[in-house]
Amino acid sequence: MIGSLPPRFVDVRRLGEGSEGGAWVARDADARGRAVVLKHVPASRGGHVRRAFSVLRRVASPHLPEVLELLTADDGGAWLVTAWVEGSPLALGPVGVEQALSEAIAATHALRAIHAVGTHHGDVSLGNLVRTPAGTLVLIDFGQIGCFGCGTPGFLAPEVLGGGGGPSSDVFALGCVLAARLFGASPWRSPAEVAALPGRGRAAVRARIG
Repeated sequence: MIGSLPPRFVDVRRLGEGSEGGAWVARDADARGRAVVLKHVPASRGGHVRRAFSVLRRVASPHLPEVLELLTADDGGAWLVTAWVEGSPLALGPVGVEQALSEAIAATHALRAIHAVGTHHGDVSLGNLVRTPAGTLVLIDFGQIGCFGCGTPGFLAPEVLGGGGGPSSDVFALGCVLAARLFGASPWRSPAEVAALPGRGRAAVRARIG
C-alpha cells in the first residue's frame, strides 16, 4: 500500500492495521513537513468514504482532527488524510467521576459536530479518544465514518451487531467508554450479551404493560 502514496509523503511509519484497512503517520513535504495520518480505506468502502469526505470537510471542532484530503489508492480504495493528533489514547479506568464526565462531554461535542452534518463516526472507543499534551480530548479515526456494522468489540450497540448503526450507536459506544473509564472494564462481557439487550428490553416493557 505504501507504494501508492505520492512521493510528497515522507518519513512514513505504520500506526496499525484494522479490519477496515491500515493507518500510517507521515510528513507532508508540500506542507512544510506537517505531520498527517493516512488512513487506507479498502475499495469496498471507498465510494462511501468519498461521499462522506465532502461532508467531513465542513466539520470543525477542537475535539476532532482536521480532514485534509482524499486520495485515490492504486487498489481502487482511498487514502483519507487527516491532521496528526499528538497525545495518548484513553485507557481503562477507574478514574474519578469528574474526569470521566469531562471526557464524555468533550466526546459529545465531537459527536454533535459529526451528527450535525448527517453522518456518524462508527468507531467510538477508548483507542480513538486521544488526550493531547494541552489536555484537549480529540476523537480520531474517520476510517469507519458512516459505516454500518462496524466498530470495536466492547463498544458495539446491539443494532451494530446486526449490521446496522447510526448516531445513536455512537452515543451507545460513548456510554461504554464512560463505563470503562469509571469502572475499569467494558460493561459487556460478550457480543451475545449485547445482542440480547433488545429482547430483554421488549420483555420488560411487555411485563409492565401486561
